[in-house]
Formats: sequence, C-alpha cells, structure tokens
Amino acid sequence: MKYFYKNLAYEKCYDENSFVAGLMDYFEWSDEKYWLLESDLVDIYKKYHKKELPIRIMRGIVWLLNTPLYHFGPFKVKTCERSFKKKSNYLISPLRPSISDRVNRLRSLILTVSLDDDKFFYTDFIYAPK
Repeated sequence: MKYFYKNLAYEKCYDENSFVAGLMDYFEWSDEKYWLLESDLVDIYKKYHKKELPIRIMRGIVWLLNTPLYHFGPFKVKTCERSFKKKSNYLISPLRPSISDRVNRLRSLILTVSLDDDKFFYTDFIYAPK
C-alpha cells in the first residue's frame, strides 16, 4: 500500500512523481502510474473486505475522490500498452479509452473500497488492463 500513500498530497511520503501529482500539477494522466495506484486500492479492498477501514485509509480515499478528480483541465494522457482491452462483437467506444472512461474506472474503484461493495470487479470497463 506504499504507492497509495505516495499519492496523498498531505502525507509526508507524498511523491511529486506520483499519479496524483501528474494529475494536479501537469494535467497528465499516466496509465502506468494509474495501474500502480489501482493495485494498491485493490489490495486495500481485499485486506479490509468486511472490516472497518482505518481512519487514515478512509481519509485518503475521500481525499482521492474529491481533490485530484476536480483538477480537470485538458488532460494529456500517457498511455501504456497494458491499458487497452478490445471489446468483442460490438463497439462501445473508440478503441482508445477517453479521459472520462479512465475517471469512471477510478471513481468506481474508490467507491468499491469505501463502501465494501464488489461491483467494480464485475463491471466491464472500457478502460481496462489486457
């Protein structure tokens, strides 16, 4: 869960090269850094499933949901090969996920962790790892 805390600007271990720093300071969504944050959020969900989240984690989740996602400017997207999943038999959107697709996935995961609701894991997102 180290990377989770590196994305929280109020933490001592905040990393100016983290996913959130890219969003807030450079209006840049880095797929590579996003997958690191997602991995930590999934680990938090698994560790605290059916348990109360510690206040430090809950504060971080609320902060992530409210603060960086409101820094909408014209985001640049730094993609990585892992970030595109083709849909079979039908076209939901262009092959490349939009910034809205990316934000939708992050918001859904944050809500899954905070509400202890596993819907995220059964949703077929346009922005998804291969």
